Amino acid sequence: MRKGKILVIVLALLLVILIGAGTAFFLLFWPTAPIDPSEQRGEITPLGEFVVNVQHQRSLRIVRTEISLEMVGGDPVETLERNRPKIRDAIISVLRGSGEEAIEDPTASDLKEQIAGEVNRILGEEKVRNVFFTEFVVQ
Repeated sequence: MRKGKILVIVLALLLVILIGAGTAFFLLFWPTAPIDPSEQRGEITPLGEFVVNVQHQRSLRIVRTEISLEMVGGDPVETLERNRPKIRDAIISVLRGSGEEAIEDPTASDLKEQIAGEVNRILGEEKVRNVFFTEFVVQ
């Protein structure tokens, strides 16, 4: 009976060792799929405040907003700093040219799409994933 208990213990230990070795092999050596760029977490970079006059029917309205961009790939801070004047000018143009519906839209989805498109056009590639309005005031 003693030999039977020792044999069961030895077999249990071997099973635990085999399971551990298999798990270690799987975690260390199993090839992983490359990360899809759409799943890659972007870096959020603030662009600062924008104050723009917007034509609203027959009166002038003022939009004051703060914008941040979620960017992927490369060094987003360096990329933005090199192109900051062009990017700010493009965003101001988008805001000035936006209609009443775009400014009063609670989600501002059209403005976000236009801003992302213009910034990506300036950068020459799809680097902007999201546009965030951290403040948006219309007077």
